[in-house]
Amino acid sequence: MSLSQATASLAGSPVAGTRLAALQQEVSRGGTALRFTESALEADYQRDRASGCAAQARGGLLLSTLLTLIFQLLDHFALGMHYPPQATQLLLVVLSPLFLVAWFAMRWQPCKPWTVQINIAALVLAGLAFAWITPHMVITADRPPYASESLLLYVAVIYFLSGAMFHAATSIALAMSLVFIVSVALSPVDTQVVGYSSFFLVAINLVCAIGRYMLDKTYRRNFLTRMIAVELGERDALTGIYNRRVFEERLEMLLRQALREKASLTVLVLDIDHFKRINDHGGHALGDRALRTLAQALQDIARRPLDSIARLGGDEFAALWMGLPSVEIEGRIADLNRQFAERSASVAALLGEPVTLSIGVAHAASTQGCDVESLLRAADEALYRAKASGRARGEIVNLPSAV
Repeated sequence: MSLSQATASLAGSPVAGTRLAALQQEVSRGGTALRFTESALEADYQRDRASGCAAQARGGLLLSTLLTLIFQLLDHFALGMHYPPQATQLLLVVLSPLFLVAWFAMRWQPCKPWTVQINIAALVLAGLAFAWITPHMVITADRPPYASESLLLYVAVIYFLSGAMFHAATSIALAMSLVFIVSVALSPVDTQVVGYSSFFLVAINLVCAIGRYMLDKTYRRNFLTRMIAVELGERDALTGIYNRRVFEERLEMLLRQALREKASLTVLVLDIDHFKRINDHGGHALGDRALRTLAQALQDIARRPLDSIARLGGDEFAALWMGLPSVEIEGRIADLNRQFAERSASVAALLGEPVTLSIGVAHAASTQGCDVESLLRAADEALYRAKASGRARGEIVNLPSAV
């Protein structure tokens, strides 16, 4: 077996710890629990769903209002003089004001972030009112208190048009149904009626719960697909870390933030010494392994939320640290070299010699007067000096503060 063949298996999946790797892990899990393992990813999903549920909630409230009126009118015309007065009181005194208040609250700017919660609250109150009062109304009208059309409507709306997700929708709908069954059981009806009512409600809840579960699972799968597409557009395909475009965007953003907060900014540009030799001796699989190893080493020392790393192209990488004191830079470089040496031991063994790094650092104690180009150029020049001085070392330049 040739050295290239022996090293072909060394290339792996995206760097562990990156968002892309987390997304791919969630895809492999299948999402059966309807919750992402990584809390930050779950929070992103919840925000994404919340932004898309507001219009759904308003539509659900409008539909439930219209259908409630339609069902009440149908009952009124069907029953005529036997139409129970409690139904009119329920509609005029409870439901109409409730839906009206909820609708205007959804449109009121301070309440817009709570649109879904307002809709759920309105539907729950309406559903509970129907669940408790309907059995007594239908007995008055000489009708058996089977699960009423209106309550079945509310159950379906809670599951699919309220904006509630699977666990919340299931809990609310089951509680509503339980209130109805208890209300029927406390009414002067025989056990057969209670059985029929329970059967209808259990059936509608089962069908809706399965549908809601599958829908939420599809939402999560689509969310992961979209996020992976975004990450692939921002990440280097081989290493899974940011590409040059995103790195420069983050550098520009952090430049403004550092200027506001009067914080320092440190830019590293580095590459693997004699990288062509690695490719020539071990093939591209070994070279890819070395690149991925460097990406992982950079990831290991990116300990703070604003730390950023990227592959600029070829074997050239970059790192960005905000607020790092100049006295800690050499320690970070030493840590990076140590991490890379440990992780690249298998590459060095196949190559027959150590794999080292040349590092150029531009440190700006004050970012006044700095821009993306000047910082990257200063780091590049420091990298060239490190190579000219014999490689396997770091060169640090402290940028003067603008007057």
